[in-house]
Amino acid sequence: MGETCVIIEDEYISVNFWFMLLQGILAIVFGAAMVVFPEVVYEILAYLLGVLVLVSSLSTIIRGAVIKDSAGHRALLIILGFIGLIIGILAILNVVVLFIAVPLLIAIWMFLSGISELVVAGTAKGEGTGLRVVMALAGIVSLIVGIYLIMYPMLTTELLIWILGAFFIILGIVQVITGFVIQGKTES
Repeated sequence: MGETCVIIEDEYISVNFWFMLLQGILAIVFGAAMVVFPEVVYEILAYLLGVLVLVSSLSTIIRGAVIKDSAGHRALLIILGFIGLIIGILAILNVVVLFIAVPLLIAIWMFLSGISELVVAGTAKGEGTGLRVVMALAGIVSLIVGIYLIMYPMLTTELLIWILGAFFIILGIVQVITGFVIQGKTES
């Protein structure tokens, strides 16, 4: 029988609520800046992406470490988190390398994040259909953008910034909603 992922757990909720909220707010702010000021963001893109990917990756590692789920699912989350940490550190330390490799690195990260979101959406127990649909939609968007960037890695930087900005706004909204749903579960 298929494995399941339980989102709500006592050890997981309080830490994950704050990470989801912080990650969501950062994603919305950074995404809006990317859409509104692409020429300015071009100069600081590596730092913005680096910070966002680091926060997201730390959240993923913590999720993988504390969730009571199968070893395979936990390992996938932890591996995804460490890949994100490497990408985030590279983004912050070497802007030139990032701009050469950014489409491929982001494509891989978005693709893997999309798979992770779809797995959680498909296997979550005790969650309403609405939250699972939102998580699945975020996963689908992430997969589509990841595949598109793999197919066309030499997109212009401005177009890439707009696409990423829109993605981060959507992802941020989903993460803030998810954080408050998780927090609401602890209060009831």
